Amino acid sequence: MKAKLVAAILMIAVASTAFARGFHTGAELKTLCDADIRVSMGTATAEDLRDDTLCLGYIQGVVDALDGHAFCSTDRLVGAQVIAAIVRNFINRNPQYLNQTASQGVVGAFQHEFPCPKK
Repeated sequence: MKAKLVAAILMIAVASTAFARGFHTGAELKTLCDADIRVSMGTATAEDLRDDTLCLGYIQGVVDALDGHAFCSTDRLVGAQVIAAIVRNFINRNPQYLNQTASQGVVGAFQHEFPCPKK
C-alpha cells in the first residue's frame, strides 16, 4: 500500500513538471493520448500510464471549462478512454490541429462530436 502511495505521488510530481512549461501543441497532446491505446491493451509502461493520465486530465480540464459554451457534451459523455479516442481520432483526421494549441484540438474534436443545439 505504501509503495502505491509513493508511486502515485511521484507520478503527480512528474506530471505537474511536464505541464509546467506552458502551452502544448496538438501533436504533443496526441502523443500523450496515444499512450491510452497501450493502457487499454494492457501493454502500458510506467511512462504510458503517466502520459495517459496527463492526456485525460488535460482533456477533462478543457471539457470542464468549456462544456455548454463551445460544445455541449454534458449529458452524452461516457468513459475516459472514449474522450481520449475522440480527440486522438479527430487530430488524426484533421492534421492542421497538430501545430495548434492542444486546447484548440480538444475544442475542435468536441465541437465536431458534441455540437450545441441551434437556438
